[in-house]
Amino acid sequence: MSTKKEEDYSDLHSISEAEARNILESLPEQASIDSQSEIFRALSEPTRVRILYLLSNEEMCVHDITTLIDSSQSSVSHHLKILKLNNLVKARREGKAVYYSLADQHVSGLFSQCLEHVEHEE
Repeated sequence: MSTKKEEDYSDLHSISEAEARNILESLPEQASIDSQSEIFRALSEPTRVRILYLLSNEEMCVHDITTLIDSSQSSVSHHLKILKLNNLVKARREGKAVYYSLADQHVSGLFSQCLEHVEHEE
């Protein structure tokens, strides 16, 4: 979906032409919008949200995650791969074990704000 590039704002109803221009100028670049969309797509799977909830409390290995959410190792590994590809989690190797944690404070903030929003609505 593209943004309106033309100077024709005759179809506007609730905002002025100047407001429309300001809003369009403040939109992020398409690449940023696409990246945000990919993150929300990654978060659309309930198992991944459960994994993020666990990791928001503690760094964990795959075995611990599988035990806590009662899922197979292959399933958890698959979900962690998607979360990692979207820079939502990071991995740290210690010997043969790999430990996962949230990628950074931004992910923690995104996750906690979403949870707060959902609980506020209930």
